[in-house]
Amino acid sequence: MKKIPVFFINGMLDSGKTTFIIDTLKNDIREKKMKTLLLVCEEGEVEYEEEILKETNTYKHVFESVEEFDYKLVEKLIKQEKVDRVVIEMNGMWDLSKLQFPRMIEIVQVISFIDGSTFNIYFNNMRQKFTDMIKRSHVVCFTKLENSEPLAPYQTALKLANNNAQFVLMDEYLRAQDAF
Repeated sequence: MKKIPVFFINGMLDSGKTTFIIDTLKNDIREKKMKTLLLVCEEGEVEYEEEILKETNTYKHVFESVEEFDYKLVEKLIKQEKVDRVVIEMNGMWDLSKLQFPRMIEIVQVISFIDGSTFNIYFNNMRQKFTDMIKRSHVVCFTKLENSEPLAPYQTALKLANNNAQFVLMDEYLRAQDAF
């Protein structure tokens, strides 16, 4: 059985996940040929416009709760829509250990978004949530920061959580630069 690649976009509310996904869908030339299943587990201020989804050959399904996220339903959607890949916009507050995925998928990349303007508050009050999110990430993107100076006190803790992750600062145009 052919494995379906999954791109897992994680992060807290208002960290830039939806904007990143929309920009990626619009800018990805291959997207016009590939069919994408977009699983949305958190709806924030930025919405997916139907026109963009249609233009990018993307089918969207929204989950309202972690209990709704059923691997049998995900498998059914993949088969029903005959998709080439899956993008999951994850809710950063969900307990990921409760999620099950069908065998037909392969998580190929985990990108986590963190709002740099609220990072220290969240990290100091929900350290375990952040650590768990970072442990699974290939790339950790900090948004709403002009430089990495506010992250300096946390650099060691972040690297200890996942020394293999790439930590980047994302500007408002979604250009990345190394954070540290």
